[in-house]
Amino acid sequence: MEPNNKKINNLDNLKAFCKKNQKKIIIFASILVVIAFACIFLLGPMNNALYANRIQELKNTISTVSTSPKVLEESPKPLVIQEKFKELYEKNKDFVGWIIVDGTDVDYPVMQADDNEYYMKRSFDKEYFGAGSIFLDYRCDITNMFKSAHQIIYGHNMNNGSMFQTLTRYEDEQFFKDHSYITLNTIYGDYQFEIFSVHESPISYYYINTEFNSNDEWLEFIEELQSKSMFSTDIELTKDDVVLTLSTCTNRHDSNYRFVVHARLVNPEEYDTDYTYIYK
Repeated sequence: MEPNNKKINNLDNLKAFCKKNQKKIIIFASILVVIAFACIFLLGPMNNALYANRIQELKNTISTVSTSPKVLEESPKPLVIQEKFKELYEKNKDFVGWIIVDGTDVDYPVMQADDNEYYMKRSFDKEYFGAGSIFLDYRCDITNMFKSAHQIIYGHNMNNGSMFQTLTRYEDEQFFKDHSYITLNTIYGDYQFEIFSVHESPISYYYINTEFNSNDEWLEFIEELQSKSMFSTDIELTKDDVVLTLSTCTNRHDSNYRFVVHARLVNPEEYDTDYTYIYK
C-alpha cells in the first residue's frame, strides 16, 4: 500500500503547487501561445519576404542581351539555350523559363521536374518552401511548342498575394478586358500568349488533358475551354493554336475547384516551324 500512498501524496503535492502558482502558470502558458502565434504570423511572412528577395536576385541574373524567338525546326539540330538564361540554368537545370502575366504580380521562374509533386513545396534552390514554385506540367515538352501544343503551368494561390494568387483578378470583367497577355520566355525562345478564357473548374473536369488523337479533337477541346469562360472574346480558335493553361486554387478555398486561365500563342506563323500538324 505504501507505493499507492506515495502516488497520492505526489498528486496532492502537484495540486497544491498548481494552486499556489496558478497565476504564474497562466502567464507562462500565455507566453507560449504568443510565441506560437509569432512564429506563424511573423516567421511566415519573413520567409515569404526572403524568397521574394531571392526571386529578385534570380531575375537580376537575366541578361539584357536582345534575343529573337528561337527557331524550332523539325530537324535534329541541337537546341541552344538563350544567352540571357544560361546563368539561371546552370544554377538549376530544372529551370525552363520565366513567366510574366500582364497586370498581376506573376513574375517568376518556371520549373519542371519528373512529376507534378516535386516543386509543390520546393523553391528554385530545391529547398523546402511552403509556397512552392511555379512549375510546368511534367508531360509538357518545352523544347517544341508546336509538338506539345498544350503547355500547362501550376502555382499556389497564396494568402499573401504571391505565386498565382493575383490570377484571380481575372474574375473582374474589366480587368479581363484590359490585361490580355501572358509572356512566357523559355530557355529556348520567347513567346506571347493572348487570353481567351478564364473560369473556375471542378477537378472532375480534365482541363489539363495533353493527349489527343487528331487536330479536330484538339480543336474541339480548346473550343470547349473557351465556352467555359466567365467572359467572352472575339478570338476565333483554330486547330493550329498552341495553348498555355495556368492553374491555381480558387479564392473560395474549395479543394474541389481550380481557377484557370487559358491563352493562345500570338502570331505562330512568325516561328519557322511546321505547326500545321500538332498531333499526328
